[in-house]
Amino acid sequence: MSRKIISAFLGIALITTATMGLAEARGREDRRQTRQSARIQEGRASGDLTKAEMKRLRASGKAIKQAEKRFENNDGEIGEKEANALEAMQDARSKQIHRLKNNDRSQEDQGDQ
Repeated sequence: MSRKIISAFLGIALITTATMGLAEARGREDRRQTRQSARIQEGRASGDLTKAEMKRLRASGKAIKQAEKRFENNDGEIGEKEANALEAMQDARSKQIHRLKNNDRSQEDQGDQ
């Protein structure tokens, strides 16, 4: 085979691998959002989260979804920098969920059952 053909195959392989990596990252982000939502619902059901805390968590989830939509509208796909930004937002939300579920406030204390 000539070097041009080999180079073309390598180029196609790299592009395919990069595209699959971004798609996989996207799926991972979606699964993470789903797990975070389940953690929030569990916190509400157990009484660990107050209505005000739920409102804050919904707002942070909405901000992530809006950022994701904004990134997609830029050029039709989410690039590496944008994926990193979304992951950082999800990291912050995960910490927020943990902090709010494990603080000393509960539905019973707030009287919002």
